[in-house]
Amino acid sequence: MNLKILQQQRALILRSLIAILIGLAVVLSGCASKQGKLAKSAEKAFQSGNYDQAVRDAANALRIEPDMENAQLALTNAFRPAVRRHEDNIRQLAGRKDIAALDQIVSELETLIELNTLVRDLPPLINKKNQQEMKPQVRDYTTEVNRARSNAAGAHYAEGKRLAALGGLDNSKAAAKSMKRTLNYLPDYRDAQSLYETYRRDGIKRIAIVPFYNKSGKRDFGAIGELVSDEIIAKVLNDTRATEFLELISRTEMERVMEELKLGASGLVDETSAIELGKFLGAHEILVGQITQIIADRPETVTKTEQAKKNVVIRTEKYKDENGKDKTRKIRADVTARVKTHKLVANAKIAGSFKIIDIKTTRLTKTDTFTGESSFSHEWATFTGDERALSYKVKKLAKEERKVAPSRGERVNQAAGQLASSLAQKIKDYAR
Repeated sequence: MNLKILQQQRALILRSLIAILIGLAVVLSGCASKQGKLAKSAEKAFQSGNYDQAVRDAANALRIEPDMENAQLALTNAFRPAVRRHEDNIRQLAGRKDIAALDQIVSELETLIELNTLVRDLPPLINKKNQQEMKPQVRDYTTEVNRARSNAAGAHYAEGKRLAALGGLDNSKAAAKSMKRTLNYLPDYRDAQSLYETYRRDGIKRIAIVPFYNKSGKRDFGAIGELVSDEIIAKVLNDTRATEFLELISRTEMERVMEELKLGASGLVDETSAIELGKFLGAHEILVGQITQIIADRPETVTKTEQAKKNVVIRTEKYKDENGKDKTRKIRADVTARVKTHKLVANAKIAGSFKIIDIKTTRLTKTDTFTGESSFSHEWATFTGDERALSYKVKKLAKEERKVAPSRGERVNQAAGQLASSLAQKIKDYAR
């Protein structure tokens, strides 16, 4: 093999080995940094009396480096007090028979299992000074937690049946939630699954969302009220958690009934008409909203002019030093540039209010205001003079291509979408 080729291959192998060693050093350094932070966090948690967190942080550090002394000390110091605190809490709660106490006992036992598992799964912890193992003794709480889960499941099951027997939408919903807690503890507990489905159906609230009435006086943005109400419905229906106890009536069904009743969207601002519509739709509640303001500013560009100046190397020159040797030196000078930074801003805003009316009682159950905003901002720069005088930020802005702001209609639609997201979340929170 050619000697030159062999030397090149050896050099390549050497560079690869160096790269691997550097990478390994970086990884090890990162691990050392992480375990050091965890050990310090464990010490701090112990000193503040947060024994659970001290055990967690110390265990995580010891998984990386089992012989880290400060982490070993934090673990052994914190583990017994942590266990004792939870066991004391369980003894105090055992004298109570309410559901909250039963739930808390399960939580305490689950934390005990977590802490004991963390310690049990650690590698041997050897004290460097006396070579003795330091790992605390652990205990299995499986029997206790299974019994506690059974007790809590039974209590929630009985509570669910009691609430369901009271009747009514809210009681059915609460009964379904109790059955769900039962299933969380024991998925196959008696007939809790079928009862949950029954109670959930009985607890579903039907809400009709009427297309929002545009009272802003702006008619050049299309059917903005329908856009808002449709997006609200779509965003709520796409969240399965929100529809557990909520059903929204479709706009198709609503428009059919509105046509039969000869109701226009403007008439639905009147509560009497809204209630009449809700009754025909079989709704429990009806949401009526109005848009009172639509603002779409004209795009505005603000320009700022400034002088940039920087001392840079403009050339090099050769010279002879005192010994007559040839040398090269850099010649520096100030360079300048005239910089213009431009910022284009274009905004839009929609504001209004809504109210939710109980069909049966004709009372307002919720009223609120809303706003939706759309913001567009773009910055770029132009300059004349010497580019070397520019800062890094200005150089970056100078490479930006000038953008055009979205049209007024686009911005209003974006504001409507943001508004719909906000209102959808309010409705989801309300329904839960």
